Amino acid sequence: MKNSLFHIRHMQADVLVIGGGLAGCSAAIRARELGASALLVEKSHVRRSGNACSGVDHTWCYFPEAHDPQGFTPRQLLEDHLARLGPMQDHDMIMTIAENIGDRIKELETWGFPFKTNGKYNFVKKIHRVPSFMHWAGRDQKVLFEQKAREVGTDILNRVMIIDLLKQNGRVVGALGMGLREPIIYIFSSRAVVMASGGISRIFPPATCLDFNRQRLPFGTGDGIAMGIRAGAEMVRLEFFTRWAGLHNLCKAGRGTWIGVVEDAAGNPLSGNRNASSRTQIDATVESYDDVTKAWRDGRGPLYMSCLNTSREDFDYMCWALSNEGNQVLLQQLHDCGLDPRRTRIEFSSYEPEITGGFAPDTKCATNVPGLFAAGGEVIGNMKRSASPSAYVFGKIAGESAVHSARENVFADMKSCSETIAWHIDRLQRMRLRTQGARWQEATGACQDIMGTYCCETKYENLLNAGYEQLLRVRRRAEQTLCAAGQHELGRCLEAFNLMDIAEAALLCSRERRETRLNRYDPFRRVDHAEENPAMDKFLVYSRKDNQASFRWRAMRVLN
Repeated sequence: MKNSLFHIRHMQADVLVIGGGLAGCSAAIRARELGASALLVEKSHVRRSGNACSGVDHTWCYFPEAHDPQGFTPRQLLEDHLARLGPMQDHDMIMTIAENIGDRIKELETWGFPFKTNGKYNFVKKIHRVPSFMHWAGRDQKVLFEQKAREVGTDILNRVMIIDLLKQNGRVVGALGMGLREPIIYIFSSRAVVMASGGISRIFPPATCLDFNRQRLPFGTGDGIAMGIRAGAEMVRLEFFTRWAGLHNLCKAGRGTWIGVVEDAAGNPLSGNRNASSRTQIDATVESYDDVTKAWRDGRGPLYMSCLNTSREDFDYMCWALSNEGNQVLLQQLHDCGLDPRRTRIEFSSYEPEITGGFAPDTKCATNVPGLFAAGGEVIGNMKRSASPSAYVFGKIAGESAVHSARENVFADMKSCSETIAWHIDRLQRMRLRTQGARWQEATGACQDIMGTYCCETKYENLLNAGYEQLLRVRRRAEQTLCAAGQHELGRCLEAFNLMDIAEAALLCSRERRETRLNRYDPFRRVDHAEENPAMDKFLVYSRKDNQASFRWRAMRVLN
């Protein structure tokens, strides 16, 4: 089909960074500091994009100034991280963060990051043996990142969605993008690419009836992970998902910021300890889906967050922290409804699942695909709960690695990618020119329904097979009928296809892991394989080669 709908624009940079969140900004800034040209492409707007778009109130870390006097070491942080979140993590990834996050925090402070609260660093105890979660006023950190990126001369392109990676002779040499406001197709040529896009928030049905009422970034459709799968990148832990507990109906992360006790309907604390929470020690059940679900199934619901015994000082501190964790709307809603958590218990429940897997890079952020690097808490799958510390540390490392790679390579002749580019443009035009057909909401909803029905709490071979076949039918139907009335809807259609690519991988990986593996963070249950298999105490590595699924098992990288 001859292109008649889109303008074509060519752009070139030494380092192309996909995704403008914490990791993407860190990578682009570091690339510029090292003298490379860097182009940062974000499908939203860099100033308020990514999972931390509206802020964070904590960053876990090993901070020598605070932890050396306590005798707490990076090795102990590693041990605690594994003990609390499970052993299926690459140890060197956790240690890289532990050994670098202190220096990174100091560096970010020189950019204006307000890590100190009332003139001092403030630490809260959560998953490590000592208080290691630094509470700070991180609401506007994305604003500071954008200012720094522009200060060092980063080229920023907002409202542009990357469609796919472009390869030549097995190497990533750029990407194809599409404007979400204007009918422009972007052909990006680069000597190295950093993938730092968002996570997979919308692959399961929502906990409420509203698809975009999600506990985390509602626009997270795993675009980068889907692109990586199509490019042949190796992924791990796509069969695992986690669920969080939190506010009923108004879904929002930040449950660990509450200073209160989770209670059942009769007022009994789930933890058994009415004094389990303070500004330095949270009630751990607030983050436990299993604890909340068990209490509900035992007939103890509804469940509530009780701040009735929280001191005024702790309550004011909690509101300050919630406002920095992106919960301004929550606080306003409570105010508008006349609800005072000091006098009224707030109902809590469980949220929809989220897949926790993704790329499996080394400590230099290199993937198995030449020219492609991955960074950020949302796309890295070989460690858990990496969040903002991962973004700060590995974002910077990815920028350094990408620059070193770029210096060893030349820009590719993009004519070699012309067939791939033409295929994508033809596909986009078909969706735009259809006047009747299915809409993106139907495609996304069908994918979510398949995952919720065939690959959720209950898994077994026949169910997973049925889900996989159903997904193939939905995708074929979507390719034939999906239509878009404009650029915005066209982007939503592409997101639906990305979700389908990830759903396929999740279904196949869930079928391949024939065991039950229980842990607090992301349990995996197979009805037809109810016992844990020690031989599968490894990463199941998934990749797609010649459009066929490929699996291999590898042990976690362990430090001696």
